[in-house]
Amino acid sequence: MNRFQARLAANRKGSVALELALVAPVALLLLLGAADMIFEFRNWMRLHSVTTQVGQIIAQCQHISDPYDLNIFFADAQQIAAPLDIVGTTNGAVIITAIGPDSNNKLAIYWQKQVGSTTFKSGITSASLSQYAISGVSMNPAQTFIAVEAFARPGLWQFASGLMTNRDSPVLSSQSVLPARFFGTNIGVGKLDTTATAKECT
Repeated sequence: MNRFQARLAANRKGSVALELALVAPVALLLLLGAADMIFEFRNWMRLHSVTTQVGQIIAQCQHISDPYDLNIFFADAQQIAAPLDIVGTTNGAVIITAIGPDSNNKLAIYWQKQVGSTTFKSGITSASLSQYAISGVSMNPAQTFIAVEAFARPGLWQFASGLMTNRDSPVLSSQSVLPARFFGTNIGVGKLDTTATAKECT
């Protein structure tokens, strides 16, 4: 009996297979989860590119026409975000907001435009404007800040989606706020030109 137990203990073939059977699923889960995270990070980087690049484009405008220039901005956003759909009616949205000082030198929302799903709400509201104020700085009455927000629910997470039955896909978002060029007192970035017949942003 002792000889049989010794031979059995010396035979490692079965134990190696057992160890592999236990470790392999865990390693596979970790690899798939890491792939999902990398995929989602790439999608967030796309959204970040949307908010920064579109914000830089708008910040260079002296005048903005509605809807001509705005349609171009939203089209640019979709092109940068591709293959993510951020201007469709279900899985994404782009929101552009112009903010600046009112007659009392307090921040106010000049205008806000959105395309895409209305389920995504802007983080820039009258109640949240104080976080964009710079303490002790007097703003020029013709200075405008442009905020661009982008949202997406990619429906990706190829592996994780199997474990998230009946749950919504995670929402990705990015926001950029940039100072715009100074404009005249009559019309400019802070006031959309709704009477224009063509684009005005140059």
